[in-house]
Amino acid sequence: MNGDIGLVNPLLGMSSIITEPLTLQKIPVHLHGDKRGAPIRERRRIPPPLFEVKLCVLLGISQDTFCAMHSLFTFVILSSSAAWGTPACLVTRHWNVYVMSDISDDIDTLIKSGDDNLGNHTIPFEGNYNWTFCERLDGRTVFYSYFWWGSRFQTLALFDSHIRNMCIQPHWGVEYCYWLVRPEGFYVSPFNRSFDDSDWVFIKQWG
Repeated sequence: MNGDIGLVNPLLGMSSIITEPLTLQKIPVHLHGDKRGAPIRERRRIPPPLFEVKLCVLLGISQDTFCAMHSLFTFVILSSSAAWGTPACLVTRHWNVYVMSDISDDIDTLIKSGDDNLGNHTIPFEGNYNWTFCERLDGRTVFYSYFWWGSRFQTLALFDSHIRNMCIQPHWGVEYCYWLVRPEGFYVSPFNRSFDDSDWVFIKQWG
């Protein structure tokens, strides 16, 4: 049906009325004036997505409770990321991987995974390149790399299930994996200690 809704115009005074024909359905659409006195139609509430409704039914909770839980979950993730300055890994391990050079010349590397391309990087003598990531739920996170040192070249898996087991520690927290590139080849360790330490394990030589 059609109807007119009266509105007080703040520019013309309390006694002035503006009318505007509207097409109304079951629920009336209320109008109010903006700063210029023009009528604005209030936005109707958008119904929640169907998957939210089904999830609420499955969990036996109300939609308001679901919204509150969703907001809390989002807040926890954002707060964790802001506090640590790194991605928040809630159900998988959080890894930091360092590639350090013990070669007097610059070395070049390209590091990639199935999901990310970390790009090309030049690592100077006693310098390093590092990155952080959340381990995949299926435990199949892989980062592989290409290394160049003058005319010498090598490919290497900097992180896979084998390297993970060599670096992982018996605690739940941030994990570290350190690579040391030397003239004779590539070493890995869960600790950033001097090369004389026995924790360094030789993995591969230069090609």
